[in-house]
Amino acid sequence: MQTVKPEPLVKTFLVPAWRRVDTVRSSSFTGDAAPEEEAEEVKPEDLVDPVEVLKTLPENFSEQLQSKKWTDRKEALELLDTNSNHPKLMEGDYNETVSNLKKVIAKDSNVVVVALAGKCLTNLAKGVKQKFGPCASSAVPVIIEKFKEKKVNVVTVMREAIDACYLSLTLESITESVLEGLAHKTPSVKAETALFLTRCFCKCNPEDLPKKLLKVYVEALLKNIGDPDASVRDSSSEALGTALKVVGEKAMAPFIGTIDDDLKKAKITDYCKNAVITAPRRKAAPAAPAKTEAPPAKAADAKNVKKPVARPTAAKAPAKAAAEVKKPPSEPDDDDTPAITPETPSEQAPRRTVVKAGKAAPAAKGKAAVVEDSGPNIIVQPNAKKQRANDEKLLKTLKWSFQTPTKEFIQQLQDQMMGKDAPCFSSNLLAWFFSADFKNQIKAIQALQEDLNVKREPTIAVIDLILKWFSLRFFDSNPQVLAKGLEYLQLLFAKLSEDPVYQLTDGEVNCFVPYLLLKIGDPKDTVKVGIKNIVQQLCSLTAPTKIYAFLADGMKSKNAKQRSECIDLATWVMETYGMEACVPSPEVAIKLVSQQIGDRDANVRNAALNYLLFAFGLIGDKVLTFTKALDEKDRSMLMERLKRAPKKAAPEVVPQPKPHATVRPNPKASIAVRPTQQEDAPQAVDIPDSASDSGASTTSKGSKGTAEATVAPRAIKGEQQQQTISRPATVTIRRTAPTLIPISEADLNAALGEVPIPKRSQSMAAASSSGMTSVFAGLLSNSPGATLQALKKIDDLVSKSVVDPTVSRNLSELYRHLSEVLRKLYTSSMPNYATNFQHIAACYGHVLHILRVLFENPRHADQTNALILSDLIHNLISTILDRRMEAMTGGADIVQTANVITLRIVDNANRTQIVCASVCLLRQLLGSGQMTDKFLDLVIKCVWRCVRKMPDTVLQLQIDPVLLEIHLFLKQFPASHWPTAADDTPFRTVKTILYTLCRMYGSDVLNHLTLVEDPENSELLSFLKRVVKSVDRNGGPGGDRERQQNGETLATNGNAKKHADNLSNIINRLGSSDQEAVQQVRALATTNQ
Repeated sequence: MQTVKPEPLVKTFLVPAWRRVDTVRSSSFTGDAAPEEEAEEVKPEDLVDPVEVLKTLPENFSEQLQSKKWTDRKEALELLDTNSNHPKLMEGDYNETVSNLKKVIAKDSNVVVVALAGKCLTNLAKGVKQKFGPCASSAVPVIIEKFKEKKVNVVTVMREAIDACYLSLTLESITESVLEGLAHKTPSVKAETALFLTRCFCKCNPEDLPKKLLKVYVEALLKNIGDPDASVRDSSSEALGTALKVVGEKAMAPFIGTIDDDLKKAKITDYCKNAVITAPRRKAAPAAPAKTEAPPAKAADAKNVKKPVARPTAAKAPAKAAAEVKKPPSEPDDDDTPAITPETPSEQAPRRTVVKAGKAAPAAKGKAAVVEDSGPNIIVQPNAKKQRANDEKLLKTLKWSFQTPTKEFIQQLQDQMMGKDAPCFSSNLLAWFFSADFKNQIKAIQALQEDLNVKREPTIAVIDLILKWFSLRFFDSNPQVLAKGLEYLQLLFAKLSEDPVYQLTDGEVNCFVPYLLLKIGDPKDTVKVGIKNIVQQLCSLTAPTKIYAFLADGMKSKNAKQRSECIDLATWVMETYGMEACVPSPEVAIKLVSQQIGDRDANVRNAALNYLLFAFGLIGDKVLTFTKALDEKDRSMLMERLKRAPKKAAPEVVPQPKPHATVRPNPKASIAVRPTQQEDAPQAVDIPDSASDSGASTTSKGSKGTAEATVAPRAIKGEQQQQTISRPATVTIRRTAPTLIPISEADLNAALGEVPIPKRSQSMAAASSSGMTSVFAGLLSNSPGATLQALKKIDDLVSKSVVDPTVSRNLSELYRHLSEVLRKLYTSSMPNYATNFQHIAACYGHVLHILRVLFENPRHADQTNALILSDLIHNLISTILDRRMEAMTGGADIVQTANVITLRIVDNANRTQIVCASVCLLRQLLGSGQMTDKFLDLVIKCVWRCVRKMPDTVLQLQIDPVLLEIHLFLKQFPASHWPTAADDTPFRTVKTILYTLCRMYGSDVLNHLTLVEDPENSELLSFLKRVVKSVDRNGGPGGDRERQQNGETLATNGNAKKHADNLSNIINRLGSSDQEAVQQVRALATTNQ
């Protein structure tokens, strides 16, 4: 075959022509106004015609590359190498050729053949240029994997090949392959990949390395600078230094600042100085005329345009600018804008600070300072906080839970602060956050404090990140940072308590409170007092039950000081919010604290005894019941403390109109100075009977109707001087019977006169109907208070001896609205228990009481349909299985009541509608796929309860709708579905319903498929026929419907076995003279007759 050789003219033309082009280009322009980019560049390959390569290859080229003889493979590749060694190749389909070359590179064991394949790939990439991109992207991972080869000549060829492939690619397109190479298990692969990345960075402008892409590469390189292999460390440091040269210190400061080793930083800096950027500079936008003349040094630089110029780093720029531009000290540093320092903040001009490698460096006097960041400290990113919470919930990020913070958590926090698309903080603040110098950390806190004093909304947008950063500071030992941090946190939570109050989310509380309590055992009083104030503030920003749970965990600490302080704070929570704040239940909480009575530390013992003393004032002798497991010594200490508790007489108080007696204050209470121990003494207040609706929890004693809730006062140490959440004074409620004014009957008749009794008209009925409409609107209100008021009105109407007619006429609507209230309580109110706890328990109580009253009356229970019953049972079972009830006071009673009412609905509702509702709910749950096994079990139990009552309620049952629901069930879940299902209990339950109907009605059941469309093609019909045959074969009832028409219930047939047993027993006793046997025979004969 005749090979095509390049013309000699091209070979001799390359260098001289290239030089002549440069000479012409450089001589055509003079002065500084002639930039290199403006010249029309003539490339030598543009003067050459493209060469066709694919046609010069033999037809059996692929077969030759797969030959077992390495010489055949070598000859085929030599041919391709010779034909493709041209500066310009014709475009074509090179996919098959490149695929063959990749196989050789990846699998061939002969290093000569592999090297030739690499050369061919290099020639193709250089000749085809940009059109080679698709083939080049697929070849890059193969080349990177081949870097593990030990032969130097092969590695050299692979370097040339991957560099040639990069000419038609971008850094974005090879990100995945490069990251895999940097994480490869072979050190040589990691080192060569980093060197390849270095060469790529040299060809980039800052615009080619956006922040998102830079972050990906830099993170991978930072992991390798600590690699055991020296070549990996050096190559990774060189790549980082080159990237630093390209993008500058400002963009790299957040990453470089995380490096703890100064030697590593110095190595990266050295590589940055020596790096040479060969990328052509892009045209800059025409700049405004400068006020000062350009320094002469720039003219000298402009003459040497052909040489690659090393770009100065941001750290060297201030010194150079100061040397070139001299200004009087009185002149502003930046045009007409005065410099703003952190010590003298201004709202009119942005903050300007110089940052170098994560450390703040003050500008020298009389010298111009480089402005690193002139924007706000906190950059609000829409929906960023929500996305972070979702990522942690979906386990895309590490859950913020640790004993000691590791590098992974610190790196994750830094990534979140930098954001996916844009940072959440300024570069100055980011550098201060992660600086090893505590002075910079204090600067970061001061900057946050300044922003918080101006406006709280930006801080709320990143509050999760701020709380996580402060949780890391609790592991530091610097007292200045801790003191400044506690000062800021107290200010932060005070701002959040202002109207409108910001409620902390569960994630924000969980990432901060456990680590805050680690410092509560600090020996410094200022630290302990600050943490106590923060905990007390947090109780108004989240549910007190959550704070108490963390305090309970703190009681288990090995640090005695931490245990005692946590018990003191738990006592304060119980005193302020009542026993219902003690989770998971008062019994468990008291048992946990009682274990601390025998502690070796005196402070822990005293704190535990004070806790139990206060609990005794709230719940009385229950404390002794809960602590009966204590040993004799600890119990004697408790009894002695209870005996020595001071009993103070209640002072006389002038009655005031309608005072409010509450046990639990509003969590949005204002900040006020706590009363002293003398001011906390119980007070006795006379309250009329109408005050019983105020929500006070009272205990009746005797026939006088007095209710007392006497609480022994107690104050936390040192809190008399601190500002805490105010708590209403504990009161003793004394109710007295009203005094009637004596009046004679004659005076009464004269005063009243004749009062006409109006007759009820249609207008009055319409008015009552409109009144119920307004009440129903209140039930669906988004305000828990309005819902509670509407429930109270309905509860009053149904609690009468005769249910109000306005209610009985709208029972169906009422059932639907009550079901909706239960759903809203479960989905909306319970997740926000901290803000709605005053209404949740009351709303549950009223709803359950209304349902209990209505379903006790069969006439009222019958006025509903299957759809409403299905929703009602669904919401009641959701309430029963709600684990959040365990942490709520009275939650166990609500669950028990809901369980009883569910059974009552199943027993007393319309038999047809309840069976249809049960089957419908079962079908909906299986179709949604979102139910738990426990939920499904309870629904199946409801269905079985309906089935057991079928024979006794046959006259009330209409089987046509029931068969329709079963038809829909079998249509959605046919018999073929269940062999592969995890549990076939629902299918067996439905078959039991059909079997029971066939036992009751016999073959008559086949006549009740009137509501089923196309019953002949329904799986239900064939199943019923099989069951009817089975029932008839086993001696089942036939003609049951005829006996039913005569008034005989089918329950009699169900008891046939029982009568047969009785008859057998009576026959055995006929021979005796027992009168009882004779009477039983007569009774049985009368029954059969």
